[in-house]
Amino acid sequence: MTAINSPHDESLELTRTFTLVIPILLVVVPFAALLIGEDYSFYRTRMITEAGLIEHATVLFSVLGFVFALLVVANRKSCPRPWMTYFMLLFALGFFYIAGEEISWGQHLFKWDTPQWIGEANRQNETNLHNLHLSLDRIPKTIIGVGIVLSGILWPLFSHYRGVKIENVEGDWYWLWPNSVVRVTAVCFLIVWLLDRLMVQTDLLSGEGYSIGFQEHREMIMLYFLLLYTASIYLRVKARGETAGSS
Repeated sequence: MTAINSPHDESLELTRTFTLVIPILLVVVPFAALLIGEDYSFYRTRMITEAGLIEHATVLFSVLGFVFALLVVANRKSCPRPWMTYFMLLFALGFFYIAGEEISWGQHLFKWDTPQWIGEANRQNETNLHNLHLSLDRIPKTIIGVGIVLSGILWPLFSHYRGVKIENVEGDWYWLWPNSVVRVTAVCFLIVWLLDRLMVQTDLLSGEGYSIGFQEHREMIMLYFLLLYTASIYLRVKARGETAGSS
């Protein structure tokens, strides 16, 4: 892999607020909420319920990711590869699906009763698909989670060992591979994922009528990673279009 002249570097880097401060806050704030109230009451009622802060943040990141994916599609003439348009359309559909599922396609907003034929099959009696069966919920999230760890942590470490900057790789990989803006978020995701597995296995934070895990917390950071990734692609495409327009 060799370096190329590509529209990147400092002008395209998202600010430290988005790449460092916000990812750390996404880890620290929910964990700090565990300390408020008896029996983790604040965390259970204000953070991880359907109307909680984590749920709202997950929906917000999904909507923003949807917008950035469509912005790439709208700037498709600046995309260096035709496949990028379809790739970002796939991302847009994914973000739209996740946002819809998180709000049960409007049920959480408009408070309608779950249709009986869905409620009988849905594990949480909601109007969504991912609770119809555990595999519909766990398998996609596990695949994305493994992808985040591989692309955001392990591959950058391997590339650093080999003396290669991911931002300067050649060809399609430059446009496809996550760059440095997602690395802190990837580490934060891994931390929460491991803690979630620990909580599930040990029931460490449990009491009468509740058992706390960090699944919703993990999903929120997962969506933030995907949002940063999509936004970074948009910035690269936008810069390429501006460069072409000025030449």
